[in-house]
Amino acid sequence: MSARVSWCVCVCLLFAAPVRGSDGSIVRNVRIAGLTRTRLEVVHRELLFKPGDRLSTSVIDETARNLRALLFLGEIDVRTRQVATDSIDVIVSVRDLYSRALTPLLSGEPGELSYGVVGLDYNLLGSGQVLQVTALHDAVTGNEGEVFYRAPRWFGSRSALTGTARMGGEGYDVSLRAARPFYRLAERWSYWVTTRGTRELVRLY
Repeated sequence: MSARVSWCVCVCLLFAAPVRGSDGSIVRNVRIAGLTRTRLEVVHRELLFKPGDRLSTSVIDETARNLRALLFLGEIDVRTRQVATDSIDVIVSVRDLYSRALTPLLSGEPGELSYGVVGLDYNLLGSGQVLQVTALHDAVTGNEGEVFYRAPRWFGSRSALTGTARMGGEGYDVSLRAARPFYRLAERWSYWVTTRGTRELVRLY
């Protein structure tokens, strides 16, 4: 039996030509309606406009698309209300969806059963963050556990941070990924950086 350890770092940078919509009315006020568990700032940071901006139809469509990508939100509706000749209010209506799951794991044959449980919350404490914890007893390799975490808007920025750690009797596998995906058509660039470390036991049978 021997152990093998490896580390790797990957970097990717992408560029795209910007696409811009025509200017429209000035946003006077933005109101979020329908939330019961999700924090207001989670929805606000997905909006592509703020009070004082000129709002176009394409930006409204992009914002609705961003919100629909959040698995814990449903019934997305972005509406505008004219309040003056060149001024509007924006009402963003959403609905919280259930975001937690607990799933048992069972496989194998009597006498050689593998079993465990997976716990998942993809709107952790209403923050929009994802946490998944897996505990498993494998009939061959023994006990192991895995933790997956993702912050889609790290410290309120447009960057996402994803981390995975798996440990067991056969070694470990740890990875960390930072990324800034394209979030609107006018965005010019995107990137991702990944680092990963692995240690595994090589058994001879």
